[in-house]
Amino acid sequence: MLEKAHGRALSQQAELRELGEKLAWGSDYLTDEIRRHVQFGDMSHYYNFWNEVNVNRSRDKAVERLKELKVLPSDLAYIEEAKGYSDHLIETEVKAMEAVESNDLDEARRLVFGEYYGEQKGLILGDIKKFQGTVNARAQALTEHFHNEMSFFMMLTNLLLLVSGVLVLFLVYSIGIRRLLNPLKYLTHIMQELVQGNLEIPIQVSGRRDEMSEMGQALQVFKENAIEKQTAELELFRVNRSRSLILESVGEGIYGLGLDGQVAFLNPMAEKLLGYSLEELKGKPAHLLIHHSKSDGRPYPIDECPVY
Repeated sequence: MLEKAHGRALSQQAELRELGEKLAWGSDYLTDEIRRHVQFGDMSHYYNFWNEVNVNRSRDKAVERLKELKVLPSDLAYIEEAKGYSDHLIETEVKAMEAVESNDLDEARRLVFGEYYGEQKGLILGDIKKFQGTVNARAQALTEHFHNEMSFFMMLTNLLLLVSGVLVLFLVYSIGIRRLLNPLKYLTHIMQELVQGNLEIPIQVSGRRDEMSEMGQALQVFKENAIEKQTAELELFRVNRSRSLILESVGEGIYGLGLDGQVAFLNPMAEKLLGYSLEELKGKPAHLLIHHSKSDGRPYPIDECPVY
């Protein structure tokens, strides 16, 4: 808003300066045209003069525009006074035209080049300069006011941006690094240790209810399950070892069959009594090698040797 107000103030300042110059130009234009007319009697200057007064109306339009811009009455008084001097001077200029028409060029020249005419021109230009000086000073002060306020808010904006940047860095550190990245590194380390079989590593789980805590709790459950599995495997290993010791130490031959009729295991005494090792019996039905009829030595049909 201040930037727009500053732009409007600059634009208005330029327009006020232009209107003041337009007033001065209109007065000088009429003076030039009447003086050329009385010097040479050229009617084109006569028509230019009245065209400016009645048609173009540069001075009148400038005053109207100043009123539209709501120039202060004290400032506008200079312009209205200058306009009054200029309008009053037209009476002298009309007399000079009449003298030219009467072919009294000396009188005409005396009127527009005389001391009175010069004084009136000086009054007109003096009022215009006073108007320009006061209006330009006020417009310049207004422009500087908006510029100073705009500079203050720009500085405030930069300060807020700096504070926002510091806040973002703080949030990145406190949330992104301290609460996300560091816990994630810790959990990754825990996972690697668990995968390598280190089930004694402690797992610290925070009391916060967030994703990192849930991941830590999940790793704790995984660790407990792994410990239970390891304990069960050790127990099974001890049982199997005890069974193997028993089977290998007894004097009886013991063998086991699967439901498919094939030999699943043999103890050493069974291998000795049967004359076959477990490797030799793999992939072969046990009844072909073990069960033989007493009469002719041929094996019993497989249907007569069911496995229960």
